[in-house]
Amino acid sequence: MAKFRLKEGEQVIERCRAKDSGGDWQDQGELILTNQRIVVTRTRSSGALGLLGALISPPETRIEYEIKRDRFESAEATSAKELTVRSTGEGYAMTRFDLKLKAADAWADRLHRWAADASQAELPAATLVRRE
Repeated sequence: MAKFRLKEGEQVIERCRAKDSGGDWQDQGELILTNQRIVVTRTRSSGALGLLGALISPPETRIEYEIKRDRFESAEATSAKELTVRSTGEGYAMTRFDLKLKAADAWADRLHRWAADASQAELPAATLVRRE
C-alpha cells in the first residue's frame, strides 16, 4: 500500500490510534478522518528484532484501508471499543474494516455526521427573494 499523504485541498479533521480488531496485525495503526476520505494507516514495526531491527529497517507507515467520502456507507460501534466501517458496493468493490479504538460510539456518530455534511454541502444555497 501507499504512504499516507494529504491530497491537494485535503485537511485532517480528526485522528486517533487504532488496531485491527480481526487480529491480522498487532502493529500500531491510526484512523484518520479528512475532509475527503477515511484512512487507516499501519506502522509496521521490526517486531522480535527490537532495536537492531529498527536500525536495519525503520518502521514504515502505510495506508491499510481507505474510503472516499462519497463511497462511505456505514459505521457501527459493535462494542465500546470496536468499530466496523463499510463502503458502498458489494464483493471486491466494497471496503470493510474492523478496528479497536477508544470511544467507538463517538467515532460512529462522527463518521455519520461527516458523511451527512458532504450531502448537504452539495446542495445549492437558497436565495431569499423579497417581493414588494
